[in-house]
Amino acid sequence: MRVTALQVGTISLLLAAGMGLFDLAVKPVFRFTLGGFTVPLWILLSIYGAIQLWAWNLTERGAILSDAEVEKWGELLTEITPTLISAIESGKPVSEVAKKLESEHGIPVDVTLRYVIALGQMRRS
Repeated sequence: MRVTALQVGTISLLLAAGMGLFDLAVKPVFRFTLGGFTVPLWILLSIYGAIQLWAWNLTERGAILSDAEVEKWGELLTEITPTLISAIESGKPVSEVAKKLESEHGIPVDVTLRYVIALGQMRRS
């Protein structure tokens, strides 16, 4: 099972919240000393969780076909969809299929990859 940045970020923030509450309410346990300074571990975990959520957000936004790309490539992508799906289901790597489509139809590899992501998201919902 693959763990996403969204899951890692969410779990990190939940753990940080629990650690912070325990430190503040019961006893300051989740701390370490670094160069004479005491650093709460839950603050570092909160920063890590926030960075993971930020990375997930950037990835999600970058994986969407733009309106201009849909307008330019949408009709051709619709035509090659059955071929694309059968190639992927046969076990060929998506990057290899995208390169083949680029050479045959001129569709850029990144557009094909984002289209495959969109198909996968539609299939899940």
